[in-house]
Amino acid sequence: MKPSNPFLVRGYAGPEFFCDRAAETASLVSSIENDRDVTLIAPRRYGKTGLVHNVFHRLRGRMPTVYETPSGWIVYDRFFGEWLARFAPPSPLPRKRAAPRSRSKRPRRDIP
Repeated sequence: MKPSNPFLVRGYAGPEFFCDRAAETASLVSSIENDRDVTLIAPRRYGKTGLVHNVFHRLRGRMPTVYETPSGWIVYDRFFGEWLARFAPPSPLPRKRAAPRSRSKRPRRDIP
């Protein structure tokens, strides 16, 4: 479906509405195809999510892709722990138990 406004604020309408990021898309596709780790860091509203969806569109049919964001989670370490449990291959190394966390008297701040 063709969007009424070509300057999308949310979502991804397909490669025909995604512009001026050919070099970044090609670099990310190459990194993923060559099994290199990538981290995208930029301020809000710079198009990181759209870029990821565009890269996934280019990879469709060649490899499975999963898009997950921690933005709706209150506790990031729980998000990443659950994500790793679902998608990461098991490690051949024995797991070490984490040291118990100290109980702070300060109230917990939820991350937005």
